[in-house]
Amino acid sequence: MTLATRRIVLGAAMVATLLCFAAARPALERWVTYTRMALAYTAPLDAQEGFALWETDRWRDGLGLYVPTQRDSFVSAPYPPIHPWLMLQIGAAHGAHPFWGGRMLALVALLLTVAGAVALIRVVTGSWLGGLAAGGVILAQPPFQLWAMRIKPDMLGLCFTVWGLALVAGLGKQRWAGRRAWLQAGLLAAPFVLAHFTKQTLVAGPMAVMVWLWVHEGGFAWLRRIAGTRRSAGWWAHLRSYQPPTTAFYFLGAFAGMLAVVWIALDLWSGGQYTYHVWVLHKLGWRVSLWQKLVALLAPLWPAMLLGVLGLAATWRRPTAVNAYALLAPVSLISAGVQGAHHNHLLETGLALALVAGQAVGVGLRGLALHPRHGWLVAAALPLLALQWALLATPLPWFANDYAPDPDRSRFVDFIRATPGEILADDVGLLYAAGRPLRYDDPSAMGPAVAQGLWREDGLLDDIRNRRFSAILLHMEITPEFLDTSGHWSPTALR
Repeated sequence: MTLATRRIVLGAAMVATLLCFAAARPALERWVTYTRMALAYTAPLDAQEGFALWETDRWRDGLGLYVPTQRDSFVSAPYPPIHPWLMLQIGAAHGAHPFWGGRMLALVALLLTVAGAVALIRVVTGSWLGGLAAGGVILAQPPFQLWAMRIKPDMLGLCFTVWGLALVAGLGKQRWAGRRAWLQAGLLAAPFVLAHFTKQTLVAGPMAVMVWLWVHEGGFAWLRRIAGTRRSAGWWAHLRSYQPPTTAFYFLGAFAGMLAVVWIALDLWSGGQYTYHVWVLHKLGWRVSLWQKLVALLAPLWPAMLLGVLGLAATWRRPTAVNAYALLAPVSLISAGVQGAHHNHLLETGLALALVAGQAVGVGLRGLALHPRHGWLVAAALPLLALQWALLATPLPWFANDYAPDPDRSRFVDFIRATPGEILADDVGLLYAAGRPLRYDDPSAMGPAVAQGLWREDGLLDDIRNRRFSAILLHMEITPEFLDTSGHWSPTALR
């Protein structure tokens, strides 16, 4: 290929890439529109926004975050402390719009996640356009658009995870010796420790790093040598010659050590209540039907899945940290079947699919700049990327109500403010918005805790019988035969 022809090919690829990126516009416009609306929306977008803010206020007032369960109150505190601590730094969430600060924190975490994805793909592929493709797929996904406006720790945890992967991709190939090896391992492990103590279920990141470091240091090649040996004597020789991967070993030691130290410190600080709240009190049931419904919401991401296969094929001889993360991130989908699960349980898999999509585009464009034989990957990746954005332009019906919250929901807040005395509500965010205390701050955890004998509701039942509450606001109509399928309220409480 002559130099002139090569320039024509690269120019055509650049024009095709820009046309492909234009397909992201409808989905990104929907994100901007929804974000503006949500930031101005003064009612809760999610029932659990209320207890997140209430528990932060308790911590600020010196009442503690992880406290023993009591007969006449319920403090949920289901998450590790990093997100509440950052909420604490924002300041008291009072006034006409108490949810604004928490939503801004989630939005900043989303933007930092996108920046981390761009950096990661740039490090892995050498292509900024590949990184922008990954960031665009993240921003176009409905779960990311919706949960970037909710006061939950998911977005912040993914931010730590993706920047951890970027750090590993940049520094993980270097081999530091002696004490510097532990320093390197500590630097690589720190973001994943932060991710864990933001959202305890984020385990795919450190698992992927372990796998990738092991492969990078010859583990995969060692397995291939064993597979190619037919005699048992040859297998034994290869087993004896195995050298443990030093960087992977140091990473595992640093991650486990830092995790243990922080965990023990939190338990000492809370009198053992940290472990109880995060890992014991919130034992929820698992439903196949719910898991199927939520996982089905990933169906529009099938072009990204194909892009992942293409990227995996193109990087087969030189595996990347993105490949390892994409293969392990679906582990998080197990939690999509947990009682009360929402589509935030799809976020980590959605992040992984966006990364492999960006990797395929980045490898193709970078490879085409070096040799025309990579043109097949660009020709396959760009149409799939454009199709992916086109599919995400129209959200599935499941998301429709989330994009259009009740514009008159503040009427419930007005009712609570105008009603004297304590009020019990299923949506505790309404209580918080009205400036009322939350005696029982998380009905979604109370019902399962009662069912498993982790909390006695006799105090709640006495409060209802003694008419402690001047009003009770539930999301369903109560009849003698009614059973709460969500599991928030026990049959005894409803009667």
